[in-house]
Amino acid sequence: MQGGDLYRLERLEEAEASTILYVLPDGSEAVYSVVVHSHKMGQFRRMVPLRGLIPTAMYEVLDRYQKVRLTASGYELMMQGIGGDEDGRSGYGRTLHIRRLEIRD
Repeated sequence: MQGGDLYRLERLEEAEASTILYVLPDGSEAVYSVVVHSHKMGQFRRMVPLRGLIPTAMYEVLDRYQKVRLTASGYELMMQGIGGDEDGRSGYGRTLHIRRLEIRD
C-alpha cells in the first residue's frame, strides 16, 4: 500500500479506537485496520464509513485467510462501512483486504 492514500477514519483520542484505511491511488485495492483500545460492555460501536473508493465499482472484503466476508459497492462501503466491529471488546483488532472486482463482459 506504499504510495496509497491514508484515511484516519477514527482517532483513538475521540473514539477509544483507531481505524485507518489505505487506498491505492487507482482505487483498486485497500487495507482496512481497526484496533479497539477500550470498550464499555453493553454499548455498540458505530460502523465507520470508508473513504477513497470508487462509488460505482464493486468490491470484495477479504479476511486474513483471503475468505470473502462481504461484497458491496464502493458507494455502500463509503456510506455504511463494514460491519462486524460493533461489539468489539477492549483489545479487539482486525485487518481486512478490500479488492475491486474486475468487470467482465
